[in-house]
Amino acid sequence: MLRISAPAPPDGLPVSVALDGPSFAAVDDAQPVKLPDGWAITAGLLDLQVNGLEGLFPVLDPSCLPELDRRLAARGVAGYLVSVPSADPEQVRALSRAADAFAREPGSGLLGLHLEGPVLSAEFRGAHREEHLRTGDDPEARALLDLPGVRLVTLAPEVRGALDFARAAMDRGIVVAAGHTGATAEEAREAIDAGIRLVTHLFNAMTPIHQRAPGAALAYLQHPQTRVAFIADGAHLHDDLVELILRTAPERCLLVSDVAPNDGVDPDHDGLAGSAATIADGVRRVATVHGLGLSAAARLASERPAEVLGDASRGRVAPGARADLTIWDPRGEVAATFRGGELVYRSDAFGL
Repeated sequence: MLRISAPAPPDGLPVSVALDGPSFAAVDDAQPVKLPDGWAITAGLLDLQVNGLEGLFPVLDPSCLPELDRRLAARGVAGYLVSVPSADPEQVRALSRAADAFAREPGSGLLGLHLEGPVLSAEFRGAHREEHLRTGDDPEARALLDLPGVRLVTLAPEVRGALDFARAAMDRGIVVAAGHTGATAEEAREAIDAGIRLVTHLFNAMTPIHQRAPGAALAYLQHPQTRVAFIADGAHLHDDLVELILRTAPERCLLVSDVAPNDGVDPDHDGLAGSAATIADGVRRVATVHGLGLSAAARLASERPAEVLGDASRGRVAPGARADLTIWDPRGEVAATFRGGELVYRSDAFGL
């Protein structure tokens, strides 16, 4: 049994956690490890939207999953969903099989798949290939819902058959989000009433706010029963819009990275194609640029995504919860990552 403690950060109280195997414990008789001044402990980061990283693209090469997992651990990620863009169904099936197997490996942080498509708006598809888009009543699209490991689906609720598609997903226990959508505010509110209470990367790839047509983004931002995911990499959103999200939906917002294998650049697409920033980068930016401090910012990337997945065992530091930790050095860099009480990454500076 191990107890790790850190001094009080500028934005909060001292943190002391005891690890009893894979869970946190409420005990004092444990081997103590005291971190130096300036270090910090947060719950392990969770990212619901990982497309790939540094050239690794699982939908094209599922064999890269172990290496992707290792690199994410080095960036503080305790758990994540691999985001699957609209693609050839056989590619998606192959990734699903590989992901289902890898998620069972000891120490794996992979929690499942996020199907970002194929039921998306052609107008707001972003980097998604138009030839891979489907309507909600398309049999090939419906079949994807039965693949193992699907935890989250993003769709455009105004597309034909999308609401029925969403209901079929929710019947299988899959969380449904609105995204890549041309929905009006009225269509967005209809989707919210139908149970689509999450929005994928708010303000990106969706109808903007217009003085006479408020659009999907504002409908989701204002509704008290929604959760709004956003990307804080300094490129996807102007800082003023991030401030708007933090002030309007402080208890309902969460961070995602949308990190991509190509650093967010697609030569065939005129615009953003994912992000170059990891979820830890987003936490740092929200903590510093937007003044939340590390503890509060990290909750947007741990506790909140765990709530979206309906997993009360993750994303919090409490007795009985899963012992996932991200440890930060004084520069705000990830120094160590624990998954289920196991140290899966340590920097040279972390002395445990």
